[in-house]
Amino acid sequence: MFKNRLILACLSMAILLTMVFMACAPAAPAKPVTPPAATTPPAATTPPVTPTPPPTPPTPPTPPTPPPAAATTPPKTSYNAKTYTNSEYGFFFLYPATMIAAAEPKAKYGVFEAADSMQVPAVGASVIDTAKAEAQVEEALTGVGGSNIKTVSTDNVTLADGKTKGTFTKLSWKSSGYDITTYSLATEKGDKTISVAYTSLTDMIDAKIAKEVVFTLTLK
Repeated sequence: MFKNRLILACLSMAILLTMVFMACAPAAPAKPVTPPAATTPPAATTPPVTPTPPPTPPTPPTPPTPPPAAATTPPKTSYNAKTYTNSEYGFFFLYPATMIAAAEPKAKYGVFEAADSMQVPAVGASVIDTAKAEAQVEEALTGVGGSNIKTVSTDNVTLADGKTKGTFTKLSWKSSGYDITTYSLATEKGDKTISVAYTSLTDMIDAKIAKEVVFTLTLK
């Protein structure tokens, strides 16, 4: 629009000057004056605008790789062992390979049982409520025909991982007229108490093996 107005103003000035010149000239014919041809100024050339590319966003830092979880190494045993693992409560222990696992535990609160072909010795794992531990242990033993249940000894110990605290207990009781001895190792996990027990007739129990078995209890 500005360019068009400039051209019209120049053209109007040229016509006005021509009219003044013709009014002041003598009557004698004069050579016509040819006004200079108006020149159209060259159109301004606008240089092409190269679009500026958007800035490249910085590369986000690579998050550090977490260290791999430490694998839990099963403790070594003096006997050929099988492993019982409980994924629900997160623990495992090793028991003699000569024992046969039961399809279903008989003891209340039991999650695993295994025994030799003569039913003794036997091992078992239980999960009970920590707040009711003493009552539920007695209930479990009574439920399988136990009577005259006595605590022979109780010791505060550390599990095989060297850091988890537990309680090692020796119990004596009777079943069907037989004297029975049980070694158990129990530890707390959340609001539960997990225990592993080794049981046999008192006059034939191998205390060394019994302790070794229950001390393979390991939390995951």
